[in-house]
Amino acid sequence: MECFICGKSTEQTPSVVIENKTVYVHKGCFRCSVCGCRLDGYLIKNHELCCVDCYQNRSVNETCQKCGKIITGKIARVDGKFWHPQCFICSLCNKPIEGDFIEKGQQHICLKCHLNEVQMKSISSSQDSTTSSIELNTLNSRTETTDEKMKPNDITKNIQS
Repeated sequence: MECFICGKSTEQTPSVVIENKTVYVHKGCFRCSVCGCRLDGYLIKNHELCCVDCYQNRSVNETCQKCGKIITGKIARVDGKFWHPQCFICSLCNKPIEGDFIEKGQQHICLKCHLNEVQMKSISSSQDSTTSSIELNTLNSRTETTDEKMKPNDITKNIQS
């Protein structure tokens, strides 16, 4: 096996096994990619190993998709993108989305506005309305909102001789 960090063989040197025993790292290479400290636990940020302090440091935290500022408290995450909860807003009413929402292209629309929009279209349409297929998204299932600090992953040490 090759070391995830340096690319050299891990067969003759002590190593650490991470990521469900699929990634090997020499003990000497098992360091934070930001500050260089030895790692007891780790977090992965941008495909690099980080210590908890550097992960929580401004230089590696997520930035909000709307305002571009670092997110340090609660976070709203949808499809791998991040927002401050107050920045994750409905494209129609400009209020923060706190529950179900609809995605239309790049727009996020709260359920209340979507239902109002559908109702207005059905009133103004003289033709039979057809129901289009929509995907209802729920803040709880597609979006994570948390204010907990990240905790380091447990590591499994595998000393090879």
